[in-house]
Amino acid sequence: MHAEHRRKALEPRGLPVGVLAFDGRTIWTGNEKVNGYCQRSHKDDKAKTPYWQFRVVRAVLVSSAAPICVHEEPVPAETNEMAVFASVYETVLQEFGRSDLFEIVSCDAGFCSLENATRIHESGKAYVFGLKANQPKLYKEAQRILLPMAQGAPKGRDGVGEGARDVCPVPAVADSGDARVARVGPPLARCGL
Repeated sequence: MHAEHRRKALEPRGLPVGVLAFDGRTIWTGNEKVNGYCQRSHKDDKAKTPYWQFRVVRAVLVSSAAPICVHEEPVPAETNEMAVFASVYETVLQEFGRSDLFEIVSCDAGFCSLENATRIHESGKAYVFGLKANQPKLYKEAQRILLPMAQGAPKGRDGVGEGARDVCPVPAVADSGDARVARVGPPLARCGL
């Protein structure tokens, strides 16, 4: 991985900075518990049939031409993705923190917390979090700050055909209950945000 970075094979495409996305994934589902990390769940049937899932948190360099997973860590059965973010992030920082591999950290709404935002900010990186209406105070504050910015911003199109969507070059809060929260620092400022 380090050799690929030194060869410039992991250079950002589309943005002038590297973006590392953290996401939780279920990589196995089955009818029996095959290891200590498997979390029990149940089907939505009358019998509430149990099944087990093996989940991981992974860090993927999404800014390179070919997105590459730089780290993956299992989620213990008794917890969730948010609880292992600190460990995963610290491991990634130990391995790649001194390089210019990434300057922006992107996380889905499941990782959105003051603790995680502070951790990323204090490491000198910018962040973009998904935000949903199930965090009402934060969501309302994001609307208050970001909606005025989005209303007057020029819009463009992302994609072509039926899958195209309007995009706004500033952080925006959608009425659907989803939003993005961003700390605009030097990396994002270079992107025009």
